[in-house]
Amino acid sequence: MRSVIDWRWLGVSLLALAGCATEYLYRPAENANATVGGRLAARYAIPPEQPRGEVRVASFGIAELQSEGAPTRTMHVRMIVENNNGRGPWYLDTREQLGIVPEEGQVRPSAASADVGGLPIVRVDPGDARTIDLFYPLPPSAEGASDLPQFDLLWRVQTDTRLVSERVPFDRFRVEPEVVGGGPNASFIGPGYGPYWWYDPLYPSTMFLHRPMVQTSGQQPGFITSPRWR
Repeated sequence: MRSVIDWRWLGVSLLALAGCATEYLYRPAENANATVGGRLAARYAIPPEQPRGEVRVASFGIAELQSEGAPTRTMHVRMIVENNNGRGPWYLDTREQLGIVPEEGQVRPSAASADVGGLPIVRVDPGDARTIDLFYPLPPSAEGASDLPQFDLLWRVQTDTRLVSERVPFDRFRVEPEVVGGGPNASFIGPGYGPYWWYDPLYPSTMFLHRPMVQTSGQQPGFITSPRWR
């Protein structure tokens, strides 16, 4: 079953910051000392005990992912992984980057895009930086940003020395809409950041690690419902 698809099949429109409909954006609640694509981003030196690169993470809010079927609203997160002087390549598996919503559970991305091929695995050689866009289905209880006051990203990067993992919390902020025209609060992302796309061929019946393991029967069955992750 095919899991890498032609980028021309997909379109991504950003809903959270779209002209007069602008209401919310999401910002990292910690380590927010960088920017990615004009958005405030969290920065992490990795490995933290002997940094040889960094990870930057930002959210582009609620995005509408559209392919040949009906459009789906998703949580859009962008990661930039820089391997400045590692002794070997680093690897990021897009399937292991988890979105977490309090009181709902956690979910793998239903789609991902990158500026390099090989998805769902992204290789970052020494001296290189890679950009990855991750798209997570909304939980059954949410239809948009107004229903999603916060979410977290649990990211993992395999460096040449060890696996590094961090959890990035994002909080929602209200912003003033633009009255007319584009302006700084209007955004549109065409077919995603990079030319290479991956989608989960098992979605929406993908299995997720969570305790207790309970599959939902709502509109977004990719989510696992349970108490807050511990």
